[in-house]
Amino acid sequence: MFEWLNRNAAAVQALAAVCSVIATLMLLRITRQYVNLTQELARAAREQLRFQERTVASETAQLMTLIDVFLGSLKRLPAAASEGDAIRGVSLWKHADISTFGSLAASVLGPRAEVQHAIQRLNWLRANVDRVQQSDPAAGSPWDQSPWAAWTRQIGEARAALQRVRANVQSGQAKTSDPPRT
Repeated sequence: MFEWLNRNAAAVQALAAVCSVIATLMLLRITRQYVNLTQELARAAREQLRFQERTVASETAQLMTLIDVFLGSLKRLPAAASEGDAIRGVSLWKHADISTFGSLAASVLGPRAEVQHAIQRLNWLRANVDRVQQSDPAAGSPWDQSPWAAWTRQIGEARAALQRVRANVQSGQAKTSDPPRT
């Protein structure tokens, strides 16, 4: 076999050179595909980041709008016992609005005590408004079952909790901090 290799050394070297060129071209092609794939992945990651930023901005805007709706509704609630019967005509938020508020606040801010506090107060107010609106006006004042002081305290606490949530959203106290930019 060594004798055959010695006689055909030039052919063997030429064949090895051709194989080397073919291997180099294959590696070049694979490397080019890898570079293209990496660029495509980088583009997809940038697009996903832009989408997430738009989603956060949208959720933040929705949360602020809901807070404004709740605060506006709280302003329309009667504040004095003499206006107690006016509650029969007040239109309030829906239970789904409170659920949406909780979801958006959790997404934008993460778990916060003031969010839970606002939800509890809004639900309490909603339940009492429903009770008053469903009571018979001829049966007397519906406020006999729920003291007026508790009513006004709940309104104040709901307003304060919502304003704290709004302040947190406006100050950008999101649940995670932004990664450092290079």
